[in-house]
Amino acid sequence: MCTLTLLRASDRCLITMNRDDLIARPEAPPRLDVSHGARMIAPLDLKAGGTWIGLNQHGLVACLLNRYDHAAPLDGLSRGVIVPEALLGRDVGAACDRVTGLDLSRFAPFTCVIVSRAAQMRVDWTGRELSSVELGAEALWVTTSSSISEREVAAKRRGLFDQLVRPSADSQSALIDFHTSSRPQEAWWSPWMTREHAHTKSMTQICLTHHQNQLHYWDRAHVEAHGHTPPQYRFVAMPAAQPAAQVAV
Repeated sequence: MCTLTLLRASDRCLITMNRDDLIARPEAPPRLDVSHGARMIAPLDLKAGGTWIGLNQHGLVACLLNRYDHAAPLDGLSRGVIVPEALLGRDVGAACDRVTGLDLSRFAPFTCVIVSRAAQMRVDWTGRELSSVELGAEALWVTTSSSISEREVAAKRRGLFDQLVRPSADSQSALIDFHTSSRPQEAWWSPWMTREHAHTKSMTQICLTHHQNQLHYWDRAHVEAHGHTPPQYRFVAMPAAQPAAQVAV
């Protein structure tokens, strides 16, 4: 269960993602990792390893959402390895090739969205069929997944997104407002979701510009105690191979 939005403007590209998961499933804030010559920043799932969103030194972003097609993997390999694999690529095409080149029969169904300043693609694995499509240059885009009432949840979240978010000067703030929205009587479908055994665990926002890339992260406890401004962690990554700087707020 997750919500992912994408906003493109002339000066930046904003990718914002909520992670919805079991209350008891732990995660760690973003950290810098170096693997096979790639530098990437990503939060960490402490149960199975891997991640659901990350940024590499080439300004490439990969995001992973669960699908709930009726299909089972052969050996249940964690989908958390898919984003790090994609981030070994230097551009969207190379990242897409890395994902589609995996032995997908080992994974439960997923959607992987790969974004750069220049392009964006979506890869879907249903457990039986693989598809990849270029998303085009839409200024605003939202997708979501839910383990229950998926169509209803998606429709409600999309309606709220259309109400709150416009491609304007304050769009970054509007996106954060959307992602942290929780309606007391409708918390089960709200972007900042609460259910009996699951809730929104964190929000990550990545901003790509011509001059630098930033990753901001808020976990649930921080949002509940301090709101969503400022972020709990902020990473600033200069283009290419320059190291990332972390600022914990």
